[in-house]
This record gives sequence, C-alpha cells and structure tokens, in this order.
Amino acid sequence: TYAATFASLSAALADATYGVRDISLATGSDELPIYDVFNDINEAGNPGVNTSGFTATAVNYPTVRAAPGYEHSGIPGTGIKLTDTTNFKNAFFFDEFTVVKNLEFEAGGPSNLDLRGESILLGCILKASGYIAVDIRDSTLISCLAYDSSTGFNAADFQDANIFNCTAVDCSSRGFRFGGGATYKAKNLLALGNGTDFSNPPASMSN
Repeated sequence: TYAATFASLSAALADATYGVRDISLATGSDELPIYDVFNDINEAGNPGVNTSGFTATAVNYPTVRAAPGYEHSGIPGTGIKLTDTTNFKNAFFFDEFTVVKNLEFEAGGPSNLDLRGESILLGCILKASGYIAVDIRDSTLISCLAYDSSTGFNAADFQDANIFNCTAVDCSSRGFRFGGGATYKAKNLLALGNGTDFSNPPASMSN
C-alpha cells in the first residue's frame, strides 16, 4: 500500500508531508522514501523534478523508480517516460544521494537531466534532442542508454564521475565526454554512431 498518491512526481516531491525533507538518521525522520511512477508524465518547471531539498545520506536516501511491473524492456518507448515540457536547462535535477531506477527521460534542448550529490542513475534511458542527455557531477551511472542527443554522457569538469556498462547511440556531437580535472571511473562503455564516440577518455577506462 502507498502512503499517498499524486498526479505527478514533481507534485509528490513538493508535498509538505511526503516531499523533500530531512530524512537523515541524525536529525530527521530516519526514512528511505520510495516514489513509484505508474504513468508517463509531462513535467513543467525549472527544474520540473527536483530532489535537492532532501537532507539525505548514503544510509537514508530517496528512491525514484518506475513502479514494479512498469519498467522498460531496454528499448525506448517501452516503459514509463518523464518528459520535459518547458525546455529549461536541468529539467530533471537529482541530488542528495537520490537513486533513480528504470525510467525513461526525454527533454527538448536546451534541457537535460542533472545528476549530482552522489546520486545513482540505474537502468535509465535518456534523450535530449540537440542537447546533453545527462550532466554528471560526483555521481554514478550504471546500465544506462543515451541516444539521439547532442552529447550522451557528460562527465563535468572538476566533478568526479563513475560510468559503468552504459551505451551512447546516435549522439550528433559526442557519445561520452570526460571534462578533466577530476577522478573518472569508466568501464564497459559502448558507443555507436556518434559524432565522436569518446571525448577525452580517462586513461583508466577499460572494457
């Protein structure tokens, strides 16, 4: 059973009771809140979806995921999709140890998904026509697909990033970009049909 239901993910995160709050053990409610998404949603705002208001830790963190049984099959268009409708930069902003699982994201440029604050993106499909599919800052991506974007995966300058088992396809500029001045861990990456498959790859990258 669910504690509450909402018309959109952004509405749930903005709710005074169930939305962004202090969930840490030390000072908050000691929770592991889960936000299950059952329907495709058009999210509007700057950003439309934002978890930066949580006070979270590696032990107490929010999870945003496709509801069980509603996950995609690994092919775009087969699962729950969150779409940006306003074209603001950073349409989807995940911060504060947020775990995001098995969702599809589509944003029209100039907008994208921004992952930071030791968050994890797991099994997600990303598209940002004419722009960067995902900006990565001190976070981790595992088993994700980026396609039909300008740049698929952008590991930001001076921001650590871990990218494992990810694929970039048909991105007009770059499949994977590693900025520099940070620690990047990259393993088992596949790139196909991009303008440049790997831009400034770290020496430690392996397959």
